Amino acid sequence: MQNMQQEVATKFNNVDQVRADKERRRAKLFRDREEFSGMRQKLKDELNRVSYDHELLKQKMSLHEQNGVLTDLKKKISQNENTLYNMKQFIQTKTVDMDYQNIKNECLGLMQEINQLIVRNS
Repeated sequence: MQNMQQEVATKFNNVDQVRADKERRRAKLFRDREEFSGMRQKLKDELNRVSYDHELLKQKMSLHEQNGVLTDLKKKISQNENTLYNMKQFIQTKTVDMDYQNIKNECLGLMQEINQLIVRNS
C-alpha cells in the first residue's frame, strides 16, 4: 500500500511538468519543420539551377564539331568490346571441348591393360 501511494505521489503529481516538456518538444518540432521546409525549397532551386546548367553544357557539347567523331568512336569501342568478349567466350568453350588429355590417358591405360593381357597369354 505504501509503495502504491508513493508511486501515485511521484508519477501523477508531475503532470504539469510532463505537459510542459511535451509542449517544448512540440514547439521544437514545429521550428524544425519550418527550417527543413526552407532548406527543401533551397535544394529544389539549386537542383533546378544545376539541371539547367547541365542541359546547357549537353547542348553545347552536341553542337561541337568533334562530338560526332567522339560518338562514332564510342560506338566502335563498344562494338570492339562486345566482339572481344564473344571471342573470349568462344575460345574458352573450344578449349574445354578440345581437352583430350582425359581421353588420351584413358586410351593409354586401356593399351597397357591389353599389352599385359597379351604378355600373359603368350
